[in-house]
Amino acid sequence: MTTSKIKRFQQLSIIAAAATLAACGGGGDGGGGAGLLPITATTPTAPPAPPPPPPAPPAPAPAPATADSSACTNAADYDEGTQLTYDLQMTTPNQPTTSTHNSVTTGKRQPFAGATPVTFEQTLFDANNTPFATLPYYRDLVGGNVIRYGDTTGSGSTQVDSVFTPPPSTPVAMQPGQTVNVAYRADAVSGNATIKVNVTEALTYQAQETLATPVGTFNTCRFLLVTTTGTNNAPGVTVTVTSWIAAEGPYRGQRLKSFVAPTDKVPESTSVVTQMTYTPK
Repeated sequence: MTTSKIKRFQQLSIIAAAATLAACGGGGDGGGGAGLLPITATTPTAPPAPPPPPPAPPAPAPAPATADSSACTNAADYDEGTQLTYDLQMTTPNQPTTSTHNSVTTGKRQPFAGATPVTFEQTLFDANNTPFATLPYYRDLVGGNVIRYGDTTGSGSTQVDSVFTPPPSTPVAMQPGQTVNVAYRADAVSGNATIKVNVTEALTYQAQETLATPVGTFNTCRFLLVTTTGTNNAPGVTVTVTSWIAAEGPYRGQRLKSFVAPTDKVPESTSVVTQMTYTPK
């Protein structure tokens, strides 16, 4: 595999890793207060009886930051026939804003990499919303953990098929501030060439927070994913991605926004969902 294909694989693997957060995927509290009545000047006679104390305000809802991340995984994602379509708008400084149309369909379980994971089929569309590629990826939800077995990224001459060894596993229920570290090898095939890429990931569940998007305002889980890919013959590339995944509402478990931090090799970019339809089975 050429150096350019290695770099391309590294970039695509980062994007795919960030996207899997949606397959893994703080609201504000309401409240009010009672004000004191204004004091009116009167002739100093016998002081009036003090007014009764105002009723105690209701107890506030638990702070979202204390919630674990389990609400941001939707088990229906793994049911055959579940469909997701969405439009994604990406902005990068000093570059034109781009929009893409995407769809993901949950397929059958099938043998892959020594297991029988769920097959997800992601369809890519061109600028005219005409599908031009369908890329499978393989995941499972077992014992409260999301397990990734492999995927296909890119298309045509840049297509890369990868098998992950050992399959990385991350828990559904992470506590705020908790970091999960995984390391695995991606055996990547591009054309008739194969390369073994070493991958390390540090996934941190930061907190729950309210996120306003074009598809609505929702309580979300905010994750930070730091991914490094490299080979024995190529220097490692590290990319940091922040993702916001819906913790409630009709899009629960789906990624609504992501931010890729800039490096000397990767430009800053922000992606936001502008339209989404989620049909669980």
